[in-house]
Amino acid sequence: MSKSTNYTINFEAEEIIITKKFGKAASQIGTPEFKVMQQLRKEFTGFSFVYKTIEKKENKKSYKGLNIDEMKRFVSTRTDEEIDMFEKVLALASNKQGKYAIVKKWFLDNYKEDYAMEIDRVKDGYETGNEKNKESEAA
Repeated sequence: MSKSTNYTINFEAEEIIITKKFGKAASQIGTPEFKVMQQLRKEFTGFSFVYKTIEKKENKKSYKGLNIDEMKRFVSTRTDEEIDMFEKVLALASNKQGKYAIVKKWFLDNYKEDYAMEIDRVKDGYETGNEKNKESEAA
């Protein structure tokens, strides 16, 4: 599916696969997408329209809450050399497109295990604290 057309024609399945963005724009009369949709319907009369599905990786590790401020907080507990290196990475990435992706990759390449352990400790402490609170409320 090319980004310029936002649709793909599957001749075997007799389907036209469209993006949600294209479908929404095509539902508005007078838009260029509406005109393209009319043309597609005219040229491929027996074809059905299907929204493109995005496949998600099930084993993908998500780092919810890992933003640049969180990385700064974590690195601030490390040695001065590590803090300086992080600042250099931030400065290097600051003028580039995808700054967050660059910094996140560097951070995870260097601190993935340590950061994961810290998150697990916080979760364990939080869950243990909740259990104690529930026990004291029940008494």
